Amino acid sequence: DWHRDWKHRFPLEWHECICFDGDNNERHIADVKTEHGLVLEFQHSPIAPAEMKSREDFYGNMVWIVDGCRGELDAAHFNMGLGGRVSEAPVAYSFQWYGRGKLFENWILATKPVLIDFGGANLWRLVMFDRSSKKGAVGPGSKEYFVQDCMENKTLARIIRSSPFGSLEQQRKSPLANCCR
Repeated sequence: DWHRDWKHRFPLEWHECICFDGDNNERHIADVKTEHGLVLEFQHSPIAPAEMKSREDFYGNMVWIVDGCRGELDAAHFNMGLGGRVSEAPVAYSFQWYGRGKLFENWILATKPVLIDFGGANLWRLVMFDRSSKKGAVGPGSKEYFVQDCMENKTLARIIRSSPFGSLEQQRKSPLANCCR
């Protein structure tokens, strides 16, 4: 299955790491926690916004890898809506979401990096998404490089960068944000 296949790209001793917060006795089980402290959460199922926030607050240094093929036509809808470049550094493309699912609508709420796996050689970094127009921006990055960078404790800059559009407030004011309206 998708979740297991992702975990098996990493050493077994990094799998299912139990993490405790001694201050409040909170416990979470990280799908993968690298020896360098980066938590990778592989999310196939929908997740409630409160649970998303809870994990992000608890782990801090984390990345979401989301199954973009959960819906039967999600990958096809994504590919159909992928548009042109809207940023060079980092590279980002516009897209229009034609799917009925709430994939992008739900994940734009995350405060940690979200990488969507549509089954190809790339992961797609969610940069921004406008819920009303169903338009957004994503940046491609190699799955192979992502795994390699995690293993070697390299900066994840080859795939994860700050939004070329800045903060949410800056995104709303940016001329580039027109790709999302």
